[in-house]
Amino acid sequence: MLSPIHIAVLDTETTGLSAVTDRIIEVAVKLLAVDSAGRLLSEVAVYQSLHDPGIRIPRDAIAVHGITDAMVRGHRIDADQLSGILGRADLVVAHNSGFDKGFVRQVVPHADTLLWGLFLPRHPVEAALPAAVEHVAAGAGAVPEAADRHGAPGDGRRRDDRQPAAAGRAQRRGARGALDAAEVARQGVMLQRLSMYFA
Repeated sequence: MLSPIHIAVLDTETTGLSAVTDRIIEVAVKLLAVDSAGRLLSEVAVYQSLHDPGIRIPRDAIAVHGITDAMVRGHRIDADQLSGILGRADLVVAHNSGFDKGFVRQVVPHADTLLWGLFLPRHPVEAALPAAVEHVAAGAGAVPEAADRHGAPGDGRRRDDRQPAAAGRAQRRGARGALDAAEVARQGVMLQRLSMYFA
């Protein structure tokens, strides 16, 4: 039996559109093992974290992702953990890999050395896995980026899509009664969004 191929599915939220002047404020990644036909074998690792950018989050960015200054205060992305997961991947895929890679580079400086590809927001990742496996196996480089991209950092999510996973994550963290409704609604959105591709 051939060794599985590892694909990291990643998403970020940021303070704006420029990886030079703006900052990453959240990352979520799932490392998946797939077979040579692109069939999902298992979920190998999951990591999600908020990140205090050290600057105020602009209102227009908050309007897109709902992450406030209070939510990120004191949180840091564990660079070693994120780097470890990404380092195990044969391919890293994201809705807009060029955008996400620039922000991941703020935490994992060698992000440019990883093989990056793109999947479309309206199509399940599972539908893209066979093509991703072909590219990895052929040593052809990154999966070609399609013209039909979402606008970063927002990807058209509806706020009501955030509720189920948010409540579960807040409960696992032992959510305090002081958490306001907006924060509880926001918590878990990244992993929920990644999870929906593999339901």
